[in-house]
Amino acid sequence: MKIAALTDDTGGLIGDKPSGVKWDNVPEIVSVIFNTVIVAAGAIFVILLLVGGIQYLTGSGNEEATGKAKKMMIDAVIGLIIVLAAWAIGQWVLGRFGL
Repeated sequence: MKIAALTDDTGGLIGDKPSGVKWDNVPEIVSVIFNTVIVAAGAIFVILLLVGGIQYLTGSGNEEATGKAKKMMIDAVIGLIIVLAAWAIGQWVLGRFGL
């Protein structure tokens, strides 16, 4: 039974906001998961870059500490480059599937 005051013409509740993703569509699920993983990986490498920079600044005078911090920053930049390359390749592949 449909209550007119609480539902719209399609039978959905008034005020419902559609998420925009239909979870019964496999390509869209893959796209959402891919984008989520890329964003998370990018955020992790940016945080590692910031931590390395802070360690580099606070380790002044200590060769071992600054060396570890430099290595962490270089590794974080390499990780960001890999994530950006994976994003570009992933977007190309998803584009080939029409997403």
